[in-house]
Amino acid sequence: PSRYGGQFASEEGRLFVAGMLRQKVDSLNQIFGNPYIVITGDFNDYPNDESLTKILQAKWTTSEASGNDLINLSYPIMYKFGTHAFAGEWGVLDQMIVTNSFFREGSLTINPGSVGVFDAPWLLKKNAAGMDVPNRTFQGPAYMGGYSDHLPIFLDLNIAASQKETDDDNVNVGSGTE
Repeated sequence: PSRYGGQFASEEGRLFVAGMLRQKVDSLNQIFGNPYIVITGDFNDYPNDESLTKILQAKWTTSEASGNDLINLSYPIMYKFGTHAFAGEWGVLDQMIVTNSFFREGSLTINPGSVGVFDAPWLLKKNAAGMDVPNRTFQGPAYMGGYSDHLPIFLDLNIAASQKETDDDNVNVGSGTE
């Protein structure tokens, strides 16, 4: 839920949704053991807000995590840049949260710090104060012709080749030798 009406007036809805999401994560962990889970999107909360830290229980770093805890990879972005600008301030409302299974040996891995904000110049415009802000689609009911009031975030995943794929790549075809 949005922050319309103020952060505290609208917080109850975000806490509720975070609780439901936590239940889904717990169910997937119970059914599949250590699944690879990626949760991403506009949470309308910052990485250090209660919905993410207390209810969803997303850790800030891999060193804090154990088992198949959730890790919010957007946390470090808070100190570099943002995904959304409001009242002249950049903030991170868009989260990239993954399970700790991505940081163990396996077919899918993530390098810590591989989450970023895609801030191509065509996604930005200057506001009245001369600050770069996202080039929004709408400002209230007025169509602005932009893309979004949030910048996209991205994540680099490392996908290990299976042994069969590796064997297939090493086949010596047409050499004439046995």
